[in-house]
Amino acid sequence: MAQETEMVSYLIITKLGFIPNSEKYIAGYIKNIDDLLTFSYETVIKVADKIDRMFLKPLSNVTAAKQISLFE
Repeated sequence: MAQETEMVSYLIITKLGFIPNSEKYIAGYIKNIDDLLTFSYETVIKVADKIDRMFLKPLSNVTAAKQISLFE
């Protein structure tokens, strides 16, 4: 489960526009084929999407509204 958590963090931070340096760290979790077989891609996508819908989209709407009001 730790590798899924790290991957969600990586996706969210990247979406926020930061350039994380965690690829090697995340890759360190993959030691053999069994690690890939137990990795839940579905969980990563679902959790990252939920965080995006709950926090990032509302935040981007507020930011966009502030930017629009600055130019009016």
